[in-house]
Amino acid sequence: MSFDTRRNANDDNRTNVQQYVTFAPVALTSTATVQSVGQVLEVPQIWNNRDMYLHIENPHGAYSLYINGSLVARSTDTRTPMEFYISPYVNHGRNAIVIDVETSGEPLLSSSLAANPRAQFENSYIYSQPKLRIYDYDVRFEPDSTRTFGWLELDIIAGNSHNYTETMEVGYDLTDPAGKLQDYNMRECSIEGHSVDTVHFRMPIYKTNQWLWSQRTPHLYKLTMYSKLGQMMTDYIPIRLCFGDTRFDGERLLRNGKEFKIKAARYNAEKSRTQTLKDLRALKSRGVNTIYVDYPQVYWFYDQCEQVGLFVVDQANLNVERGRNDRTIGGTPSNDPTLVDEYVDRVRRMYRRNRNRSCIIAWSLGGNSGNGYAMYKAYQWLKAQGDERPIVYRDADGEWNSDWQLPATIE
Repeated sequence: MSFDTRRNANDDNRTNVQQYVTFAPVALTSTATVQSVGQVLEVPQIWNNRDMYLHIENPHGAYSLYINGSLVARSTDTRTPMEFYISPYVNHGRNAIVIDVETSGEPLLSSSLAANPRAQFENSYIYSQPKLRIYDYDVRFEPDSTRTFGWLELDIIAGNSHNYTETMEVGYDLTDPAGKLQDYNMRECSIEGHSVDTVHFRMPIYKTNQWLWSQRTPHLYKLTMYSKLGQMMTDYIPIRLCFGDTRFDGERLLRNGKEFKIKAARYNAEKSRTQTLKDLRALKSRGVNTIYVDYPQVYWFYDQCEQVGLFVVDQANLNVERGRNDRTIGGTPSNDPTLVDEYVDRVRRMYRRNRNRSCIIAWSLGGNSGNGYAMYKAYQWLKAQGDERPIVYRDADGEWNSDWQLPATIE
């Protein structure tokens, strides 16, 4: 989500802003198989000409989302944060949001995971965004071919959900780890109604080598993107950038042009930021430089890894050991053609959500879940994105849908 002021963006303040409402549904009814929970949304007047979204985390089972009696979506992914565009279902004034959660526990494709320790729907919220705004972005901040300075490559995807063409400006500023402004730019774009346009920036950034991000020196640049309508700044998106590059040469993982030796531990974020940060620092003190996760993590987990100086192998929420050694069609879900769309969708959501994260050095298709047609298709989709970080899958067992064999954890 974007922020309404630069100050809120700098403070990562998501609660004391006009476009944010915590989603904490209460129990409504319960049967042997389904628990219904809900919350009334009183749409603030300021939201009447904005786009509204529901961000869901930590459901305790597969679920169906209804707004004012209309089905919005169904999902069986209980670990990957989800966002739903809800404006078409919301009326002015009071709205009933109801979620039916299946009580049978983790769905099939995450059945080998331990129970979720967080409260149901913890970290969920409803928010609104301007109809003319930054929809998305792609960013790379890497050394030039001679490794003497850096290139900032930024694609800002600006969107317009009005019914008519609008003109806006989008831009950014970049400050180095010492707080010194290194670059800024802004450009105008005209966007037809219900469409998007990509504004491309490519600028050289000098004196970057002194701020090379590494485990020993986790220096972080700050990039703030923003949009402007007339004389008014309308939204801000802040991110932290680690200067450097990760490549795979077919045999070795290279970080900043040099071979990188992984020393890994498997870890998933705890409930509290404080405890997670403490754990990450402890892992680093014991010689760990890379974290293997079991599913996409809460956004601040990646922030903390970049702050501490730890790499991450991100993993899609495909964790089903049932029948993993059965290679008949449908013997394992990973070899079930009817599940291809679900497999690809989980890998897609992992990648689209975290592709701009500097700390991620490889993508894992899933946990020990067997192999087959559905997993092949997930690999092919991810490979087609052109990302230079390797794709790994430890249950590929020598087949072609894994670029590399991840080293075992050291603890």
